[in-house]
Amino acid sequence: MSDYQVPVVTLDTTLAELYKKSLQGSNYTVSLVASFPDGLHLSNQRYVFHDEEIIDTRNDTPAEAGARKARYFLEAVMQRAIGTQKLAFCAGSGVMVQFSALYPENSGSFAARRFERAVIDSLKVLHQTQVPSLIPTRETDLPVITKQLGSNDFLALRIPVDRTPESRCVIAPDLHYKLLSKRELANSGLQTPRCDIIDLGTDAEIAERQADEEDISQDPDHLLDAAIITKFRDDVLRAVRGRNSSFILKLQHTVAGVGTFLVKSAKDQNDLISRLPLILDYILGQTNAYNLQLRPSSVIISDLVSSSQDPPISYTISMFVHRNGQNPDFICCVEQDRNVNNIWEGASIDYSWQTHFEAQFKDRIMETSRYLQSHRHFGPVGIDIVVDTAEKQWIVDLTVRAPGSLALGLLQNYLWKNGQPDGFKFAKLISLLRTGKTKAQFLEAFKLPIIHGSMILMAWWSENENGAGNNFASLILAGSKVEGIQFLEDCLKSHG
Repeated sequence: MSDYQVPVVTLDTTLAELYKKSLQGSNYTVSLVASFPDGLHLSNQRYVFHDEEIIDTRNDTPAEAGARKARYFLEAVMQRAIGTQKLAFCAGSGVMVQFSALYPENSGSFAARRFERAVIDSLKVLHQTQVPSLIPTRETDLPVITKQLGSNDFLALRIPVDRTPESRCVIAPDLHYKLLSKRELANSGLQTPRCDIIDLGTDAEIAERQADEEDISQDPDHLLDAAIITKFRDDVLRAVRGRNSSFILKLQHTVAGVGTFLVKSAKDQNDLISRLPLILDYILGQTNAYNLQLRPSSVIISDLVSSSQDPPISYTISMFVHRNGQNPDFICCVEQDRNVNNIWEGASIDYSWQTHFEAQFKDRIMETSRYLQSHRHFGPVGIDIVVDTAEKQWIVDLTVRAPGSLALGLLQNYLWKNGQPDGFKFAKLISLLRTGKTKAQFLEAFKLPIIHGSMILMAWWSENENGAGNNFASLILAGSKVEGIQFLEDCLKSHG
């Protein structure tokens, strides 16, 4: 692909090594599963995620609807491809199961094989001892894969997937889905901002209508009385109208900020009120007989943390929670990078401040670890923290899976070299870069920073086999100064 030798990256540790540490003294092993939202939103889907922009499509022509569906399919494939490669980068030498095809009929197809090749190619940058053994499959065949693994091998899913055998998972899928939810965080007892939770139906009403395995109706009107649906809509609208200060409305299972609505002015509030019917239609449309009791349609309205900076700095702590009361492993603390629409775009790190951050946020780290251990969970976790004007630390999100910025922490010794003169003090993750260049053209254009080690290509996906059209990358940039990283970013924009 390139006419030069790309530097070999050696990570400080890997997910495989961290799971092995956690399981020390037992005969159990763990295989990672690179599960990502597939965007299909089936009518009987149990675990649903809010991974698409909520827009009004009621007036779409058939041609517009078809074009939108095609674009969304390409987006879903791209997000799965890039996400799988980024997780594989952190996985280590264990087994990693990957879903190469979105639809069953595509399994084993040319497109699926191209997906698999892309993952293999992206891992060539890693030292061979840290490359995972890949098992390509499709989601529906995951139960078959579990039978092929050893009796003491358990699956660690990035996010829960329908039809996964509960007995073979590190954490039960229903519990994992619950721990990933905004509702559970609001009820966790952790130091979170004040939240209002608006549920669809009371516990008693939900209990009366437990999932009927024969009923795959997507329309909640078939599940609950119309009065319950109406009350839910009215309660959400009343809660939004009743807020007279800045707040954020969150859907239960947001992805990278999609499904969060930031309100900082009367105009923002009015805009949200006008969009509420569409938003509620969307989440009610994801509610079915299989997931009603998991409350995917709950809405959380949270206070915004008052900070001396606008927007406030949002820190993400990556850590690994262990079994049996062991203390967690702190991996890194980064500053999140979000766009004007509050969509997550990446993260930045200062390696010289990591010891300070570990001490500063020790209480939040330990209480979160104990909370997750009380639910028998172990694995990688991300904690999003905002510090208010009184220096109080608020947990504003909890990511019970490998955080997107995890790789920045795993690269600390490789990039910073413990503060040596030739080390890079700063690094930045660009989660997704769109470019018109082919991979070969990109590697040639950025030959010098790649050879120098200040640019690491973690993932690459082309919509077309020949590289024509849209291509996507996930990158890590590094520099001894912030200005060096900014220069690389400017070069990326000018060479787009």
